[in-house]
Amino acid sequence: MALDYDLVIINGIVVTDEAISEVDIAIKGEQIASLGPRGSFSNNTIGRTIDAEGGYITPGGIDAHVHLEEPQLFGKGSSADTFETGTRSAICGGTTTIIAFAPQQRTEDSLLSTLEVTHKKAKNRCYTDYSFHLLVSNPSDKALAEFPTLREKGISSLKIYMTYAALQLNDGQILDTLLAAREHGITTLIHAENNDLIIWMTAQLEKRKMYAPRYHATSHPAMAEIEATYRAICLSEFIDVPILLVHISSPASASHIRSAQSRGLPVYAETCPQYLFLTKADLDKPGFEGAKCVCSPPPRENEQDQEGIWQGLEDGTFTVLSSDHCPFIYDDSETGKKTCITAEFPEGQFKYIPNGCPGVETRLPLAMSAERLEMKRFVEVTATNAAKLYGLYPRKGTISPGQSDADLVIWYPSGKLGTFALTNEMLHHNVDYTPYEGKPLTQWPRYTILRGNVMWDRNGERLVGKAGQGSVLHRGMSSLKGPLRTEFLQHKRHSLLSTSRTLRIYVPRFDFSQAIKAINYLWAREPGGAPIYGMTVVLIVDGPDLDTRSLGRWIQHPAASSLNIQYLLRLNVMSKEHHKLTHTCPLLDLRPEIRCQIYDRVPLRTLIVPSEGHHIIVSPLTAVCTVVRAEYLHHVDKCADLLHKSQRMLCRVQNLDFALVLALFTHFPQLASSPPSEIHIALIFNTTQLDGDSVGQWLEFLAARPMQLRIDYHPDWSALDPEEHIALHSILRVVYKMVPRGDEYQWLKGAIMGCDWPAAARDEDFCTMAFRSEKRIS
Repeated sequence: MALDYDLVIINGIVVTDEAISEVDIAIKGEQIASLGPRGSFSNNTIGRTIDAEGGYITPGGIDAHVHLEEPQLFGKGSSADTFETGTRSAICGGTTTIIAFAPQQRTEDSLLSTLEVTHKKAKNRCYTDYSFHLLVSNPSDKALAEFPTLREKGISSLKIYMTYAALQLNDGQILDTLLAAREHGITTLIHAENNDLIIWMTAQLEKRKMYAPRYHATSHPAMAEIEATYRAICLSEFIDVPILLVHISSPASASHIRSAQSRGLPVYAETCPQYLFLTKADLDKPGFEGAKCVCSPPPRENEQDQEGIWQGLEDGTFTVLSSDHCPFIYDDSETGKKTCITAEFPEGQFKYIPNGCPGVETRLPLAMSAERLEMKRFVEVTATNAAKLYGLYPRKGTISPGQSDADLVIWYPSGKLGTFALTNEMLHHNVDYTPYEGKPLTQWPRYTILRGNVMWDRNGERLVGKAGQGSVLHRGMSSLKGPLRTEFLQHKRHSLLSTSRTLRIYVPRFDFSQAIKAINYLWAREPGGAPIYGMTVVLIVDGPDLDTRSLGRWIQHPAASSLNIQYLLRLNVMSKEHHKLTHTCPLLDLRPEIRCQIYDRVPLRTLIVPSEGHHIIVSPLTAVCTVVRAEYLHHVDKCADLLHKSQRMLCRVQNLDFALVLALFTHFPQLASSPPSEIHIALIFNTTQLDGDSVGQWLEFLAARPMQLRIDYHPDWSALDPEEHIALHSILRVVYKMVPRGDEYQWLKGAIMGCDWPAAARDEDFCTMAFRSEKRIS
């Protein structure tokens, strides 16, 4: 009898970057086939059932920074892990996809031959799915001309270095590479350290006969990374192209990145576990032991530096958490860490210690056990963002029926494992140590599943997968959008938009007049039209008063027929008039592929708080708090302690009227005494008549309660003329000065075009500009 599903996972808590749900997962072949409430598949014929027993289920990890079987580029040291042993280690630690490096030698002028050599090393040997970044050390005319062919072969990222004699590019070469990458939609990774500063510091230490491993950290000071990070950002801004800064170790470097992001630059960043769990003191162990933790950049000074990196992971400064797995055997004088020990230097020389640490297997367990990241954020930085950034989403990095490979990690129920110490004997790499020896853990993957195949079963035979089950991945262009600047239409060419490849236009009530104006502007800047590959038109409908005249002009516009357009229809079911849409919208007949998304819908289980003709409703899944008119509520069920249990809350505030938000805390005294750890305030404006009294009451409420406060600014330009907008902005500056805060502003929208909205604000009404300020109130 044919099976309905090959594998079903029951009783788990499924986590993606957008939601946490208690659902069962059905797998058919290599893909996620269906998600359903618990017990949904009990009547189906199933090949195998796994009971998650209440544990989390997350997408398979994606480690996009792994060094395996690379040639000797830094002296005598050679990588300890092959593609077989390295991916074996990865799968046992919950990582189902790696992106390794295909390194170009300085003497080579071709990248295609480099790729072919690396492909042969990995073919039929991997436990995980895999792909490659091209490591460019000689950006010759021939190498840059091969970028289109690389894209055809599924390679959409490259890495360049600002340090190391065998790899370093000068600024001119970096600019050449960035320009070619922009033209072909290739993501550029940058190792940012100031090479001259490192050489100078090394010479100063050698003059003083300071050779021990601990001086590696001194020779690579934070300032080397800080300066190079800022320079890389400047070069990328000049070319107007996205970059990703790898293995950021210093909070000061993170501050430069955060500042660039606040100005709307598409600057992404990566950090690694060594900067969260190690410090400079780990390089100062007895004898030569400190060499085990030598990597570049090195771990920083103290726990304050670690905390700065954690904060960057939590607040979104860092896009991904990767391992930078670069393993060398410790007790090996031929190819390992001890190659630097000679008769003249019996204790070794730090500058010749092979740089790198193993970590592909421990990345996820360490991060999970630390319990610093909210679960959706954990998934975002360990899987989803990497999938989007490197052109693998939604096949990888999420759990989406019909779209995603069945790459999953099933974790143990909270507390089941207790606390245990990490030892190298637990690991499956080809290395004789781990820099995290003795670190306390509370989690480890119970099962790792690759495309529907159980590869790791910790309770059973442990490693049950085979080498060669992993497949090479053909990657597309990045789908991770960066923020666009508000002055874009007036002062910038369309190149940043072209780099993002996709134009998103928000259209309120089918008024396409602004959309037409924007498209005409872009197409006028370059003969033949702007090189846009696709477009999403978000139709926001709150009533039947649709602008059919501009709709007709849009349908006849060349963009409507020449671009790959997705129409996303957003219906506000709180509006009495939404049901009339089907009778008044000709586009529904013309565009049968249109997709509908209902927003502001009332969940089946909600908390209702009466407040003078309005109700406050709270979603039990997302703890989203919104104010709606009482007569629009349907099918609701009270859930009295929901808000008190939630860790996050989103409150919408119209024109700084905090009265209803304050009413919420008044209605539930337990909230006032123990509020959620994070409150997200969405300030929505369509007038300059603001409620100053309730602002004062809200600030008094905040003063006595430590919490993380996030504010989004949403002016409705359809309701504000330019003079009113200027007045509103001035008022907001006064309001912000009243609240203790950091000075970072992140622009989320630009003019009509923009990137994806933050998850908590995706269902807001039409707006063209927003900024976010994240702050700690204490």
